[in-house]
Amino acid sequence: MAGKRGNGEGSIYKRGDGVWAGAATVSHSETGKARRRVVYGATRGEVAKLLAELQGEAATGTLVDPAQMTVGSFLDRWLEDTVKPSRRLTTFYTYRTFIRKHLKPRIGGFRLQRLQPIHVQSLFATMEREGVGARTRQAAFATLRRALADAVRLKLLGTNPAAAVDRPRAPRPDIKPLNFDQVEKLLETAREMDAQRDVWRAQRKRAAAHRLSVEALVTLALGTGARQGELFGLKWSDYDVKAGTLSISRSIVDHNGTPNVGEGKTRSSRRTIDLPAFAAAALAAHRQKQPATPHPSAWIFADWNGAPLRRQNFASRTWRPLVKRAGMVGVRFHDLRHSAASFLLTAGVHPRVAQQILGHSDIATTMSVYSHVSAGLGKAAAAELDALLGRRRAPDSL
Repeated sequence: MAGKRGNGEGSIYKRGDGVWAGAATVSHSETGKARRRVVYGATRGEVAKLLAELQGEAATGTLVDPAQMTVGSFLDRWLEDTVKPSRRLTTFYTYRTFIRKHLKPRIGGFRLQRLQPIHVQSLFATMEREGVGARTRQAAFATLRRALADAVRLKLLGTNPAAAVDRPRAPRPDIKPLNFDQVEKLLETAREMDAQRDVWRAQRKRAAAHRLSVEALVTLALGTGARQGELFGLKWSDYDVKAGTLSISRSIVDHNGTPNVGEGKTRSSRRTIDLPAFAAAALAAHRQKQPATPHPSAWIFADWNGAPLRRQNFASRTWRPLVKRAGMVGVRFHDLRHSAASFLLTAGVHPRVAQQILGHSDIATTMSVYSHVSAGLGKAAAAELDALLGRRRAPDSL
């Protein structure tokens, strides 16, 4: 039983699903109509305490009435008050993009406390009918579910409406790592592109503070498996020549075309890599060809003026022309990371070691990337087992 409530305590009751709820008048409209607010808790005592705090805020005029809060206004506050202070800049920008492009235009006008699972399910069914990609729907769903989970934590909702809805399904992306012939062709083309750019600048007598080596960038991507933003965020101080190591601790993130420096994606993504000799040689040649000896705080890969590379500019002016000239249209820069993972497996590197090199947060991610090439290694594994065990068995025992 809910029990008799105390004087001024408000209305407290237990719902059919076992959640305790409480309601109290927090203000009145111009016509005198009472505005009520509902709070939720695991116990009656918790709800009573929340109601007391609610009434105190209402009395001092510091209360924002959640009953009037829309999904859109909550998501905006969630971004600024919850995500921005505690998450990486890239995460903030990613969430904000999905909220502005997909969530607010479709359910932003809903009252937050009236949002139901059926509304969430309808939202993503509509997005699918409108042709929004499966991966985008999954990411938008993850954003909404996380935001509504925080609404529950803040006692704005009793339950998370998105928790009762199945995550949108998406086909597994088709990972196509480069083979060795493609790698050779890509590096050869990158070398030609670097030489042509050098000639162009010499003919126009355009002084540059920095020389970008596309060949070195591609080589380092293949030799380390680092993400594009991680490579753009490297400084010369991250390269230990004597130890032959490269420290990855930051990433360049684009926001409205402006590069921003952020921390690594996860704790495991902040790592130190032992460079293979060919990658170290490419870095040494890249450093030697700079217009001047670079300062330790300078970016290893930068624009002609020494500023951080911009993803969109790099994609349009460098990457797409490179793969087009190499006859490999459609190859993404991220495919270099998948290729590096494939080469590690082919070389017999243990998945745990590959996980550390690639900066994956868990081994499952590494294995999911590995799986697209593991089938071709079955015969080699069988031959190794036969070499180990086959000769130990006498022919007449078969």
